[in-house]
Amino acid sequence: MLQKRVVTGLIGFFLILILIYLGNLWLAAGLLVAIFLGLQEFGRLIRCLLPEIDTWPLYAGGLIILGGGIAGVEMEANYLPPALLTSFFLVLLFNIKHGPQEYFSRVALIGFGLVYIPFTMGHILLLRGGINFSGYDPLFLVWLPLIVTWITDISAFFVGTNLGKKKLAPAISPKKSVEGAIGGGILGVMVALGMGWFFAWPLVPVLVLGIILATVGQAGDLVESCLKRNAGIKDSGNSLPGHGGFLDRMDSLIFTIPVAYYFVVYFF
Repeated sequence: MLQKRVVTGLIGFFLILILIYLGNLWLAAGLLVAIFLGLQEFGRLIRCLLPEIDTWPLYAGGLIILGGGIAGVEMEANYLPPALLTSFFLVLLFNIKHGPQEYFSRVALIGFGLVYIPFTMGHILLLRGGINFSGYDPLFLVWLPLIVTWITDISAFFVGTNLGKKKLAPAISPKKSVEGAIGGGILGVMVALGMGWFFAWPLVPVLVLGIILATVGQAGDLVESCLKRNAGIKDSGNSLPGHGGFLDRMDSLIFTIPVAYYFVVYFF
C-alpha cells in the first residue's frame, strides 16, 4: 500500500509540475479533469444521502465556474464569485421543476458542492496568472500552498504513524493524532519559510501564511473525512492507487488554495 502511495504521489507531483509550468490552457485543462473527477466523487457522496438527487447541475456549474477562472486569467481579475453566483441561480431554478419535495436539501447539497470543489480550486488559475502581483514570481504563488499542503500532509502521516498517541478527532478520523498534526504543521511552516527565503519574499508574512496553510489544510482533511463518515463510505473513490479518490487528495487544497490567494491579494 505504501509503495503504491509513493509511486502514485510521484507521478501526480511531476504531472502537476508540468501543468503549472506550462500554465494557461494546459493548467486549465488539467484542472478541468481534476474538478470533473472530484465532482463525480462528490456526487457519489450526496447520492448516499439523497439517492434521487440529479447531479448533472454539478458539472454544468463547474464548467461555468472554471470558465470564470479562465476569463479571470485573461482579464487579470477574479470572475469566480460572479460565475459561482450564476451557476447557483441555475441550480435554484433547475430544482423548481422537481417541485417542493426536498427542494432545500437538493439545492443545499449541489450548491455546497459548487463552492467546495470548482470555486475553491479555480483560484489556482488566478494564482498562476490571473492577477499581476508585481515583483512576485507566479510559480512561487502556486507552489507555496501546494508544497506546504503536501509536506504537512505527508509529515503528519509519518509522525502520527510513529509517534502518535493522542487522538486528534477520533469520531471523525480515528487514525489522526495530535502529535501528527503538530509535527506536520511544524514541518509545513519550515518549508514555507525556506521557500520564502529562496524566492526573497518578506519572511514575516510568509511565516504567518505558512502557519495558516498548515492549519487550514489539516482542517480541510478533517472536513472531507466528516463528509465521508456522514455518507457512510471510507474513500471518496478508488481512481488513485494507495490514495483513494481525487477528492481524497484535493481535500486539503480545497482550503489552502483560496486562502493563499486571498492572503496574497490583501496582504501583499
